[in-house]
Amino acid sequence: MNERYDGDPHILGWSQKFDTRYINTENAHKLPKRDLLFVKPYTEIKFPDVLSRSLFMVTNKVFDVIKLYEPTVFSKQVILLDGEHSKSETYHLPILKYLDCLHPDTVWKPGTKHFNRLVLDKAKLGNTAIFRPTGASHTIAVIRLDVAESILRRDAKGIGLVPVEIKE
Repeated sequence: MNERYDGDPHILGWSQKFDTRYINTENAHKLPKRDLLFVKPYTEIKFPDVLSRSLFMVTNKVFDVIKLYEPTVFSKQVILLDGEHSKSETYHLPILKYLDCLHPDTVWKPGTKHFNRLVLDKAKLGNTAIFRPTGASHTIAVIRLDVAESILRRDAKGIGLVPVEIKE
């Protein structure tokens, strides 16, 4: 998500419903198939096409693009609701595969599952269009450039992209 995108939803109580240890292909069956989460009421709320603060979630528009490139990917459906202002949006929580593809030059933020510098090993990438690096936070997704371009061509809103280094 783009940090400069104002009005993004603040999800309430998500950690009680989504155990992040289950956001992977081996354990996703332990997550609810569909769920409703409330967001902090806000008159100027905007629902971007990609959320990545609490959970990595995408709208139908973005999930349809992901499915074009990774037809076997599946998701859990999450409805975000601002009940006070009668606003809602349906998202997909994509269950992405983890790929062991980190180059030794990767620099982790101390004590976290986030990176100061993410460097991928080209030989380990294969042709996967979207994935999570092994050991990374459940909020991090890496997408190939062609997938990012396809998403942007569909006028997706609120998206923040960060270039990733790839080394031999």
